[in-house]
Amino acid sequence: MYPLSYGQEQMWLVDQMLGPAALAAPALCTRITGALDVGALRQATAYIVDRHSVLRARFLPTPAGCEQRVVSAPPLDFDLTDLPDAGQAAAACAEEIRRGFDLTRDPPLRARVYRIAADDHVLLVLRHHIVWDGESDEIFAAELGALYRQFAGGAAADLPPLALQYPDFARRQREEVSGQRLEKLVTRARDAIGDPLPEPLPLGGPGGRGEYGYAHVVPIAPAVGDRIPEFAQEAQATPYMMLLGVFRAWWSVGAGVDRLLIGCPISGRRRPEYQDLIGYFSNLAVVGHRVDASITPHEVIARERRGLLEAMTRHDLPYEVLARSLGRSASRPLVQVAFLYEATPWPDLMLPGLGTGRFDFDAPNPPPPLDLMVTIGPHGDGLAAKWEHRDPLLSETVRAMAASFDTMLARAIEHPGTPIGRLDVPRAEPATTARADTPQVTWLTADTGTPPGSRLEQEIADTWSELLGRAVPGVHANLFSLGGHSLTVATLAFRLAEAYGLPVPMADLMEHPTVAGQAALIERQLATALDRLDEAEIVRVLDQLATETHQ
Repeated sequence: MYPLSYGQEQMWLVDQMLGPAALAAPALCTRITGALDVGALRQATAYIVDRHSVLRARFLPTPAGCEQRVVSAPPLDFDLTDLPDAGQAAAACAEEIRRGFDLTRDPPLRARVYRIAADDHVLLVLRHHIVWDGESDEIFAAELGALYRQFAGGAAADLPPLALQYPDFARRQREEVSGQRLEKLVTRARDAIGDPLPEPLPLGGPGGRGEYGYAHVVPIAPAVGDRIPEFAQEAQATPYMMLLGVFRAWWSVGAGVDRLLIGCPISGRRRPEYQDLIGYFSNLAVVGHRVDASITPHEVIARERRGLLEAMTRHDLPYEVLARSLGRSASRPLVQVAFLYEATPWPDLMLPGLGTGRFDFDAPNPPPPLDLMVTIGPHGDGLAAKWEHRDPLLSETVRAMAASFDTMLARAIEHPGTPIGRLDVPRAEPATTARADTPQVTWLTADTGTPPGSRLEQEIADTWSELLGRAVPGVHANLFSLGGHSLTVATLAFRLAEAYGLPVPMADLMEHPTVAGQAALIERQLATALDRLDEAEIVRVLDQLATETHQ
C-alpha cells in the first residue's frame, strides 16, 4: 500500500464529490487507417500498464482517507469491437466516457478499439486524472508509438528503465513536504493571499454538482490569436501570464470583481527522474491581487507575472493543504475560478505504416472540479476559450461572460497602453440561481446546543467528536464551523458506511453538514434498503438487531 500524493488526494476528494465520470482525463480518440496490427497495439498497451505501476493501482478508502494498492498482474482492460460505421463508433466512445471509473475496482486506464473496416479503426484510451496529467499524454503517445513499432516488427520491447515509480514519488512527497517545511510554505502563501478571503463566486448553482457539466466554447479570432505570442513578448511575459493578466483585468471591469483568487496549474515535475513517469504531478498555485480600472493591460500583466512567479516559489505547497488551513474544502473551494492555457494540440500517435488523426465526436462533458474553469487552447486551426461550469441555469450568464472576455482580449491587445476601464468592455456579472426543489446549504449554522434525540444522532455525534477532537455542541452545529474539512467528510463517509452497511456518498454528507441532517440522511437510506428486502430477509435483519441489542 502507498499513500496518495497530495495532488491525488485532491483528485480523489473531487471524485467522491462529483461521481465516477467527473475526472476522466480528456479521452485520447484516434482514427487509424491502414492495416492495423491490433495484437501489437494490445501488447504495447499492456507493456505500458506494466511499466508504470500507477496504472495498476486501485484506490481504497481507509479510516484515515485513501491509499493506493498496486496490483501486480491485473488483466488488461482492452477490447476490440466490430461496428458498421463511424457513427456507431462515435456513440460507443460517448458511452464509454459516461461510464467513468470506479477507483476501488476499475483499472485507471482502459482502451477500446472499434473496427469499422479492415483498414479503418478508432482507438479510444480513457484515463482517470488521479493517475494522469498533461505531460503524461506525451509520454504515453511516445511510448505507445515506439512499442507498437517494435512489437509489430517482431522485436522485443526496448525502452530505457524508469528510475522510480509514481507511488514512490507519492511516498517521497509525503515525507519531504511535511512538518516545519510545510508550515512555512503555508504561512508564506497565506501572507501572499491576504485577509479577508474572497467568498466563492455565485456560480456553483444550488447543489453544485451533477452527472454532467456544461461547456461554452468561443473561438478566438485569428487576428487576435496570432498576436498573443507577440503581445506577451512585448509585455515581457509568457503567453500564459499575459492571458492570465487580461483574464483578471476582465473580471474587474467586465464582472465587477476587483479581487479574485485564481487557480493556476503548475507542474511538480521538478526532478529529472520524474520526467518520464506517467502520473499526476499537477498542483494549483493560488494567485490573487486587486485590479482597478485605472491601470493598463501592460501594467496588469506585469503584476500578474510577479504574482505568479512568487507563487511558483511555493510549488511544493499542495493546494488542498493550503485550502484546508483556511477552512475551505472540495465543496467550498479556496480558488474562485481556474484558468488554463494549452499551448499545443493533443500529441499525435505515430504508428508506422498507418494514417492517424483525431476522431471527433460529441463527447459528454463531465462536471468540472471547480464551479468555473476557463481554458484557452487549440481549436481547429486556431484557438478558443472554453468556459466549463456545473449548472445549466447559469448557461446564459456564462455565455455573456465569455463574449465579454473575448471583447476584452481583443481590445487589450489593440490598446495595451489604455486604462482597462476605458476599453469599453460589456458588463456580464455572475448571478446566483436557485431551484425550489433543492435544499440550500448554510455553511456556518450557529450552534444551538440541542442534544441528540436518538441513538443514531448520538452515534454520529460521537464519531464527529472523535474526528474533530472536540465535543459537538448540538445536533444543528455545522461540521465545517467546528473545523471539519474535505478529509474529515471522507473519513466520516467511510466510518458511517462501515457502521450501517450501506454506501454514504461524501457529496450527500457535504449537503447535510449537521448531525441532525446526517442522521435523517442515514434513516432515509436505511428505509430505502429495507424496502428492497423480501420478508424473509427483513425477519433475519430484525432478529440480528434484537440479538445485538440484548448482548
